[in-house]
Amino acid sequence: MSGDIQIRMVQDPSISDAQFWHDREQRPDDPYVGMVGVAMNLKTVVGGFARYSGDEHQIMAAAKFKRLHELSQIGGARACDMEREPVDGGGTNPEATFEIGADARKQFVAMQAHLGKEMFKRFERVVIGGVGPTAYVRMITGLHKPNTAQVAKGKREVRRIANNLAVFWGLSTRPKPVGINRMPVDRSA
Repeated sequence: MSGDIQIRMVQDPSISDAQFWHDREQRPDDPYVGMVGVAMNLKTVVGGFARYSGDEHQIMAAAKFKRLHELSQIGGARACDMEREPVDGGGTNPEATFEIGADARKQFVAMQAHLGKEMFKRFERVVIGGVGPTAYVRMITGLHKPNTAQVAKGKREVRRIANNLAVFWGLSTRPKPVGINRMPVDRSA
């Protein structure tokens, strides 16, 4: 299977929540009770972070970052089918999309403040821009052909940023990293 396509465990959509909780009571030690394996393209969920071999909590943080980025865009309203028949006299509420966007923007601004301008920009280029590990190192160091050690260091930095976000959002209980091992920034551009 490709590196971007992975088997992920998700809650089985064919069983009800009541059945899920009943099965969970019957087998409390089984972490996969009520779960089913699904082949998922990580690129659609976490963008370019799919190439960085992150842990589960880091993947969840990258997915939340991407989701918040998309929801917080001004004018990023979801598509509405205007030909759909209104149910119970209701139609589309254009203000609802702005409320969703406002919530996402608050979370997004808090996340930006937590990461700092430079680390946020780097992580955004990876997750949203789809920048791979070698291109990431080229971007921040200005080197035309980074060696394997430099690429590995760049991957570690991106995973540290994702780990930092996972702790910030409560997706991981790992302690916050003491300091992000920053690579030199090319200030000539």
